[in-house]
Amino acid sequence: MHICITWEDVDFDRKILHIRHQIVTKPKDGKRVCVDVDHMKSRSKAGKRDYPLSDYAIDVLRQLQEINGDKKYVLNSAGENPIETNKINEHLKEYCKAIGIEPRSSHKIRFAACTEMYRNGVDEKIIQTLMGHSSVTTRGYDRRKKDTNLPDDILQTVFGRKMRVP
Repeated sequence: MHICITWEDVDFDRKILHIRHQIVTKPKDGKRVCVDVDHMKSRSKAGKRDYPLSDYAIDVLRQLQEINGDKKYVLNSAGENPIETNKINEHLKEYCKAIGIEPRSSHKIRFAACTEMYRNGVDEKIIQTLMGHSSVTTRGYDRRKKDTNLPDDILQTVFGRKMRVP
């Protein structure tokens, strides 16, 4: 199962990307086939969301649209289906290697984006909405190092004496 983005999901005028559907595999005639469904994450409302697009993102999308011609999906496989997540990750790995940085998967990029939003003071409810999470799962995506040095008054209350946490 993975998110798929069609050109209908891109609102160039309002500069918004709508995430509304995903590709799942379903049994058909004894095989599993890919199906574009109109729901997200086990039908959770949290998965459906809108992302604001920067002018740079709009420019990149317009270039992709020129390359793709009349294909349905923003990122297409060699055929008419959307490119699969593992293929996107293969490309990301190659791009990272080419520019000399540690390879990142699409999921690691989600972690990095979430962490940067926390680091820059974005409200947690907004982060949760942008990440498409329906619960505090979002906190698990925050990769900032946690401060393990508790204030002395808290240590005194909890442990009955002052001490430093390693």
